[in-house]
Amino acid sequence: MAYATLRPGLVRIGKTEREDAEARSRAVEAATARFEPAIKKGLLQAFALLSTDIASARFLARLAEGDVDGAMETLSVAKAREVLVNTLGDAMFSSIRSGGRVVEALDTIDMTFEAEHFRIVRMAENHTYSLVQNIELDTRAMLRRVIREAVDEGLNPRVAAKGIRPLVGLLDKHATAVTTFHRNLLSTGVKRVKADEAAARYAGRLLKYRTEMIARTEMMWSANTTQVEYWRQLQHAGWIGTEAQMVWATTDDDRLCEQCAPMDGEVVETLYEPFTSSVLGLPGEELRPRPQGDVLIDHPPLHPMCRCILVLKR
Repeated sequence: MAYATLRPGLVRIGKTEREDAEARSRAVEAATARFEPAIKKGLLQAFALLSTDIASARFLARLAEGDVDGAMETLSVAKAREVLVNTLGDAMFSSIRSGGRVVEALDTIDMTFEAEHFRIVRMAENHTYSLVQNIELDTRAMLRRVIREAVDEGLNPRVAAKGIRPLVGLLDKHATAVTTFHRNLLSTGVKRVKADEAAARYAGRLLKYRTEMIARTEMMWSANTTQVEYWRQLQHAGWIGTEAQMVWATTDDDRLCEQCAPMDGEVVETLYEPFTSSVLGLPGEELRPRPQGDVLIDHPPLHPMCRCILVLKR
């Protein structure tokens, strides 16, 4: 990265500091990554509950009546939410404990990482509930839209349900891509059975991508949480002074996105102060101002699959 372009107030991160931080981050991430399969499994279990409901007689009856709200009420949203809270919550706590053992070993300081600290427990719980809420809202919005479209198009309920089931768990933009793909196949003369199979395979690939993205991002959140909380515990025990600062560091390669690039060298004056980001965008997307202004964020990840890390300045 060209440090000559650093904004005023940013801190330069030395090569050795960056390399040491990257090595530490990789070690902690390797420990938390072991719990990614548990998150993916929980997501798929929750989505499977909703998918099964879409084949139920109650759902088909509401669909036949054109009752979108009634059809939505037949879905086991509460059960799916419970599955997500339990599986994701367990994975969060387990990964933080595992990462804690790594950060202990990386330092020569004889201090045990307190994974059950009330602040960590509260943060993990709040983060889990926020994540589950976002997943639920996205899923509800997507399903309501595709159910409404099926009703408006007057599709046979069983035909409509067969097209909706593979979409459960997808983001709205991915569900739209699948339905567009399906319609294009039918418009070119492909038989419905073949078109249905092809669309289901496409939806399956997108669902796999989404569950992997969520699992990876959440374990990156867990890894960074573990590191920051260990620094805070060291400071509380007197091993780190009150003048310690945290610096945001990016991975400077061809995958560095425009959202993260401005964060490189961003510094906060205490271990409890949040960072700020004023822009929003993902790799491949157009960068745009955040609609509600600057966002406060405790630590990376800044967005799904973010690879940023933190450097401690003592």
